[in-house]
Amino acid sequence: MQETQISLRFEPPPQHDLFYFALRPDGPAADAAVELARQCRRHNGLSGRPYDANRLHVSLCPAMSRRGPRKGDIATALRAAARVRVHGFDIGFDRLCAFGRGERRAIVLRCSSGASPASSLRRNLIRELVRSGLWWGRGKFTPHLTLLWDRSPVPEICLDAPICWTVRDFVLVRSLVGCSRHIDLGRWPLALPPM
Repeated sequence: MQETQISLRFEPPPQHDLFYFALRPDGPAADAAVELARQCRRHNGLSGRPYDANRLHVSLCPAMSRRGPRKGDIATALRAAARVRVHGFDIGFDRLCAFGRGERRAIVLRCSSGASPASSLRRNLIRELVRSGLWWGRGKFTPHLTLLWDRSPVPEICLDAPICWTVRDFVLVRSLVGCSRHIDLGRWPLALPPM
């Protein structure tokens, strides 16, 4: 498994940035998700700005300690990710709904079924992060693709055609909080499915 990685130019990382592993949709799936976000915004009278295609992702797990990134966390996470061995898989999102309450709600796409390969990848990644001494978070994993944030809820709907892609890799993302910008720090290809 070959690893592509961008060199890190900071140590320790800024405390306000977030670091996490994620799946990125391919081009057609990202374009379909952006268009769906625009339609949802118009139809529901939302004011939140839809994510650009290059910010869309399915979060897997954090890559830093509980109190934020410490010196060495990112290099450790890069090494842990390189040890993950999982086959590529298909994923599809067929439900639109809102997460959260109050002033800030995530408008997301969710899977009705077929999320187990993503859960398996996450378990394998967490196992390697724990072996490396990184905190990996708590809670239930609900694969979702955030389209935008807004104050207003949206009714849950099933899509006529799911947004699908074949997951061929996963990435380590640095999210520059407040800048609406993500930087991929590493990318790891998944193995081809067995014949």
